[in-house]
Amino acid sequence: MKFLSLALGLVLAALAVPMVGGGTALFTSQVQNPGNTFTTASSFPLPWWDTAYAFRRQITVATGANTPYKGYDDYSVQLGVDTASLVGSGKLQADCDDLRLAYWNGSSWVELNRDAYACNGGSTELWFKLQADIPASSSDDDYYLYYGNPLASSPPADRSEVYLHYNNWSSNRLGEYAIGRQDAWHGTGTYAGFSWDGVNQRVNFNTGDNFTGGLRLAGFGERDLYVEQVVRYIGCYPSDVTQGLTARYSGDGTSSDNWYAFVQANSSGCSVNPYTNPAMQKDNRTDAGFCGSGAGTAWALDGSLHRQGFAMWGVNPTSMKGWLDKSPRKPVEASDLACSDAAATDHENAGDVAWVQAQTAGSFDDFLVRRYTEPEPTTSLGTEESAP
Repeated sequence: MKFLSLALGLVLAALAVPMVGGGTALFTSQVQNPGNTFTTASSFPLPWWDTAYAFRRQITVATGANTPYKGYDDYSVQLGVDTASLVGSGKLQADCDDLRLAYWNGSSWVELNRDAYACNGGSTELWFKLQADIPASSSDDDYYLYYGNPLASSPPADRSEVYLHYNNWSSNRLGEYAIGRQDAWHGTGTYAGFSWDGVNQRVNFNTGDNFTGGLRLAGFGERDLYVEQVVRYIGCYPSDVTQGLTARYSGDGTSSDNWYAFVQANSSGCSVNPYTNPAMQKDNRTDAGFCGSGAGTAWALDGSLHRQGFAMWGVNPTSMKGWLDKSPRKPVEASDLACSDAAATDHENAGDVAWVQAQTAGSFDDFLVRRYTEPEPTTSLGTEESAP
């Protein structure tokens, strides 16, 4: 708790104070009396956030030894909750609307936005953003889980307040991105024809042959990240089809010699299943596959949904992992690629995040960016408390 310890011990021994009517009163050092106990403010329970909620449990967030760039403030963490048991015992609504997160900032409560998955299950995922930095190999227990309000309505669930960036394209947000070539991946042409599809809530594209284009979060200024996209492909062009996620991008929006990327490509030409060669690349792809390539499952040009995740963190060296068609937000499966850039040549700059397409046709869906390092922070729940 963010409280100063109360100095309750009397440190003056045998202090004589005159009494009214004569005589003296003697005060002795109570600290030295073994029969006395003292309480610090950290032992006092916090006030209840909202007494309409019958129960709460304290959340402890513990960090590892490696602090990410910009620290743990704004880091997205996951909390696992057995909501099925709570629903079964009548303590939680079946839709989890009364499952709430609150943060004690030292003087008042702040209710947090949360991103919940698999409500009324044995392992519900509850994501929220940390509100203050935490030192490496330390912990913060100023977060609480509240529940038990049968009258609660929809909770705050703005995913843009849970992650550094989130876009499910439910509205036209193309204006938030720098649109254009980003880098010279293939050919000589610049594609900027990305269009928002309001009916299907996605962005459609068709780059044409020998064209490269992408969407970039200009001025993003982040270094240690997990980036995720959902894509669908319906066509490609005769040579070197490529798509992927880039980070630590420093450039003018047309080209750059400073970025990392996790790509899917096929240099043998457009075919029914073109994306069969995942690789980590950097710097205009002149050092293509610099830290390995994998034999990923081919992605068909049938409009089916595919998920791609890319994590990078640290310097000296820069570590990277890539996932294809794995679980979202925090893949629990083994990565398809895991490698690092040598300390002498790694890019240590913070930069932009971009999504790049070359010689492809399809659509772009969910786009998520959150801070990342390894080991990631962990969360744990304390014992259940009842409202006063």
